[in-house]
Amino acid sequence: SFIQQPLNRLLMIAAREGLKLDNDFIYSSRVPTARELVNFIAAHHSKIHIGDIKTARDEYGQKALQDLKAANILTAI
Repeated sequence: SFIQQPLNRLLMIAAREGLKLDNDFIYSSRVPTARELVNFIAAHHSKIHIGDIKTARDEYGQKALQDLKAANILTAI
């Protein structure tokens, strides 16, 4: 798919514009995809606010989120 996922889009635009994202104010309406979460961690972020923690953008998002939380790599609020 050529569609850019929302969290990846946010990270790319912020980097392109030279903006720093505040960890306390990053929000996703659903659990991001596993790829988005990997890219999010690679961009040195460790906290995300999620509106509906029960739904995900892909089938692996929930598992990736659980694994990252269990390893204390990511905090999801």
